Amino acid sequence: MRQRRVQLGIGLLTLLACGALLGLPLYRAAMEPRQRAASFVAARDAWENRPFRRYRMVIVQRWSSIVSSPCRQQLDVDGLRVVALRMLSCPEASYFSPQAVDSLLALIEPRAMSRQCEGGDCACGRLVANVEYDAQLGYPRSLSLTARPSPFDRWLRWPPWDAPACPHAPRTGPQHFTVLSLAPLP
Repeated sequence: MRQRRVQLGIGLLTLLACGALLGLPLYRAAMEPRQRAASFVAARDAWENRPFRRYRMVIVQRWSSIVSSPCRQQLDVDGLRVVALRMLSCPEASYFSPQAVDSLLALIEPRAMSRQCEGGDCACGRLVANVEYDAQLGYPRSLSLTARPSPFDRWLRWPPWDAPACPHAPRTGPQHFTVLSLAPLP
């Protein structure tokens, strides 16, 4: 009888441990969008309350599957508008347009505040923004936009062979932006 209780206790502890191990990723996945949204709101507020309107920024843009060489730009911005493009070293200029900080924040916002899906279908992947914000001014120092495959959305479709072809994610690939410097202008 005692041996049966010990076996039952070990089985129950094993079941609880497995439940905890399986539940942790689900908990983290549920908390991640809230943390992304809170970080975005704090960064946007810091950027909107910056002590200057005009600034010079050096930014590197890269679309990993279209152009392997990065595009480096130095631009002057006044408010929401790029007023001068001082340096442009893009191998394929047609792929890269000058991006002010407000444009970068506009790219991040729908991905930080909701669950936006690639091509309008979540089976193609959720669009995710991995961002590192400047602690004082709130601008995105590093930004990577990717379509993260979502196997649960694909598996939950019925019939499973009716999943979309997802033409957008493989064509463009991840987009990367790195702000190398940002300085106020007089």
